[in-house]
Amino acid sequence: MIFLNFIWKFLNSRIFPYILIGILSLFYLRGCNNIAKERIESDRRLGNYLALKDSVRIITSEKNTLLVEKSAFEKTQAELKRENRDLYNELQFERSKPPKVIIRTVIKYRDTIIVAPSNVFNINDSTGKLIFDYNPELPGANAFRLIGGVPYSLDCSDTLNPVVFGEYKLDITQKIDIKTGLFRDPKSKRTFIRLYTEYPNLSFEDIQAIDITDSDSKEALKANRKEFGLGLNVGYGMAFSKDGYSTGPYIGLGLNYSPKFLQFGK
Repeated sequence: MIFLNFIWKFLNSRIFPYILIGILSLFYLRGCNNIAKERIESDRRLGNYLALKDSVRIITSEKNTLLVEKSAFEKTQAELKRENRDLYNELQFERSKPPKVIIRTVIKYRDTIIVAPSNVFNINDSTGKLIFDYNPELPGANAFRLIGGVPYSLDCSDTLNPVVFGEYKLDITQKIDIKTGLFRDPKSKRTFIRLYTEYPNLSFEDIQAIDITDSDSKEALKANRKEFGLGLNVGYGMAFSKDGYSTGPYIGLGLNYSPKFLQFGK
């Protein structure tokens, strides 16, 4: 009977509506947080579907500059392992240290206008070697060099094939400067990858960019949340005694309890 009387007084007290409003507000904020998470997840899945259908687009292609763009994927480690098994196996990364971004690029280089100057080194009148050393000036940090030699011999008795070329070796050294960046469209919430180069006669056949959004790490952060803590408390509450209870403001040092399901953010 005393307990029921206490409950009745508490329900009719001035502080009960504030407590009720506080509890309902916490559940409302938790619901809003869940809705926001579902919206983010929906945008991510839509972006991945559009990225699957996307192809490499040329943004700029003039004056020996090439800027291309393609939609990027946003995947978790589990999705990467399930949907990109070959890429997952090739990387062989540690489970505790997954990469943040994975980029795979297929480049096509074609040049049919190279004219490599050559010098002739004659060993004698019938044999010699064609020597090549081609090192054009390219923009930026790009570089190309072709160097080598082709031995030959002359057989004037053979009217059909008077020149016979021997085994030759040509060394080609290339340095291709490619700038890469990921950006997120603030309107569509989609992630894109852009590649830029000044290397002439270069094209990007395909680009695959995957932004790893590891949900496992987020769960680990949630698991590390503390439910109990010691801190300074300021508020309005009630104090109980044998004669009943009284309400009023208070300040003090106390032990706080906050359930994990009511903690928002990371």
